[in-house]
Amino acid sequence: MKNGINIAENFNYSYSDLEFLRIRKYCDQFESITKNAANLFVKGRDIISKNPLVFGRHEVATEELIKWYRGNGYNKFLLDFGANIGLTTCLVGKEFDKIFCFEPNLQVFRILQTNVEITFGLSHGVTLNNFGLGDSDKQLELTIPKTNYGGAFLREGNTYSNKILIEKDGIRVPSKAYNYVKVEIKNSRTHLGEIFSTKIPVGSRGVIKIDVEGYEPYIIKAIAATIPPENSVAIIFENHDPNLNPDKLKKYFNRETNLYLIKHYPVRSLFKDKNLRKIKSLLGAKGHYKLINLDNNEVPLGQLLLVV
Repeated sequence: MKNGINIAENFNYSYSDLEFLRIRKYCDQFESITKNAANLFVKGRDIISKNPLVFGRHEVATEELIKWYRGNGYNKFLLDFGANIGLTTCLVGKEFDKIFCFEPNLQVFRILQTNVEITFGLSHGVTLNNFGLGDSDKQLELTIPKTNYGGAFLREGNTYSNKILIEKDGIRVPSKAYNYVKVEIKNSRTHLGEIFSTKIPVGSRGVIKIDVEGYEPYIIKAIAATIPPENSVAIIFENHDPNLNPDKLKKYFNRETNLYLIKHYPVRSLFKDKNLRKIKSLLGAKGHYKLINLDNNEVPLGQLLLVV
């Protein structure tokens, strides 16, 4: 058997110079493409990683809406349910007085901790909770799409159908598409009641972001039951259920509420002509995101805003 010195003397690794040049070219392109990347850790080849890596944003419409409310006096608190690795909190949270993050998946929670420390400093005042909220205290299995860590969901008690849960992430072979982990869930009303009664001053205005893949109704009901009447909040949440009833949702709150859909109006060209679109863009054409008031005649799919 060769000793360590013999092994060292015989070491030789060869590689294709053509392959080396190809990889170096890709690395140069990657460096150029990601020159405006967010200063955060993200998971390679994951759906939620592309925007932060390429131009330093995550969900542009959601972030701009949060910033809009933050700049108009809704800056006392930010509650981030389904915080994941902290993209929303880290990209738009700096001007809020208090921030509370909730992420039950320990694997991504560790990255959330790191990203928050990178953004707000080691002595940050962000409250990080390694649990999710539901209708009671329990441990449940979290289903995590392998290509979309931001799309993890709790199957038990979910308000979405199994069809919606599969289709929302474009899953074709469910048996090979997921990882599974046990997570802690706490009672929404109990925990939110404590936050609103002891940690957020009465009369405060703030923003709540909810991205919990079918568990939104539990949290929204709990907000309705615990938020003081003197407080006002803009609740931004995602909905994949076309049968969501806007009136039923608003009736959770015993006060005036308004529900909106964030609508995207991109720049378009006749017959989808790419060259014509480029010309329009060069001439200053702009796409827009606007809010449209939802009623029961609208299909409430996408990012929604509930103003309370």
